[in-house]
Amino acid sequence: MASLIWHLLKFYFANIGKFIESYCCGSERLFGDSNFITIFAAKLSVMSHQEFFREAETRQCKMVFPGTLNANETLFGGELMKWMDEVAFICATRATRQKMFTAKVENVEFICPVQENSIAEVVANVKNAGSVRLEVEVKIFSESLYSTEKDLAAKALFIMTALNEKNKVTRLAIPELLHTCE
Repeated sequence: MASLIWHLLKFYFANIGKFIESYCCGSERLFGDSNFITIFAAKLSVMSHQEFFREAETRQCKMVFPGTLNANETLFGGELMKWMDEVAFICATRATRQKMFTAKVENVEFICPVQENSIAEVVANVKNAGSVRLEVEVKIFSESLYSTEKDLAAKALFIMTALNEKNKVTRLAIPELLHTCE
C-alpha cells in the first residue's frame, strides 16, 4: 500500500508542485502518522531535486593541443579553469533557463596533469540550489587518445547566480518541486 501511495504522490508532486505542502505537511488526515509524512516529503523532495537537475548535466570534450600547454608541457591551469567555467555556466543556464554568472569558485583541486594529445572531458552537475545561488560541481577527466585509461585531473565547485534584465542579482526561478516542507 505504501508503495502505491509513494508512486501516486510522486506523480502528483512532479505535476503539481504544491501537492506535498498543501495536503501532506503536518496533515494527519491522509495516513494518520505525521512522522511518516515528514520523512516521505523529505525523501520525495531529494529525489525530485536530483531528477530535475539530472537534465542539466553538461559534458564537453576538448583536445589538448600544443597551444594550450604551459612550460611543463601539460595543460595550462588557466585554460583548464576557463573550460570548467564555461561548462559550469552552460549547466547552470540549462538548470534555470536564466541569465547566469559565476559569483565564486571554491575548492579548486588540480589532481593530476593533463598531457598533450589527450582528451579532456569536462563534466558539470548541479549539487545544490538556494534562493539566489546554484552550486555546480565541475570535474575534468584526462583520457589518453589510444587507451581506455581515464583519470580525474581536476575538480571545483562553482557558485552561480542569476541576473535580471538590469544585470542585478535575482532569485533563481526553480520550480516549486524543489522546495521542502517546513
